[in-house]
Amino acid sequence: MPLAGFQISQVGDAAEGLVAAKKLLDDGTDGIKFYAATPGRNDVVVPEAAMQAGVKEAHARGKPVFSHPSSEAGLMASVHSGVDVVAHTPSTKFGESARLGRVAVGLAADLTVLSDDPSRDVHAFTSVQYTLRDGNVIYQRPTNYQLPTTNH
Repeated sequence: MPLAGFQISQVGDAAEGLVAAKKLLDDGTDGIKFYAATPGRNDVVVPEAAMQAGVKEAHARGKPVFSHPSSEAGLMASVHSGVDVVAHTPSTKFGESARLGRVAVGLAADLTVLSDDPSRDVHAFTSVQYTLRDGNVIYQRPTNYQLPTTNH
């Protein structure tokens, strides 16, 4: 999948987190996603202060914040920072497979609904219709919102 449409920033403190969040939001993104921890033996966790600054800015603009932790430290940083949705976390890794990890009746689920199919066009990731957390809508795109046009 081509990554040309993605903006990726590395942030190490609150000031960098705020600058990166403002740039993404000013450029018209529908939300922010933190890769809270890099996978592998040498996990690098995004500092909570950096994530908190991004979360605060996104929430001030009515935008959701997602996190992709790949370690327990990344998960805890995400939770402490106040992200809205923790995504792509294997529930078995954290002992929650009986309650989480798939969409089924009676299980807790976080879902993001897009306007288009990202397997056909990577830019579909920027067209969030709404986000559900545990069955409740936590973000819904305004009805007067115009999707940005892309040149690809």
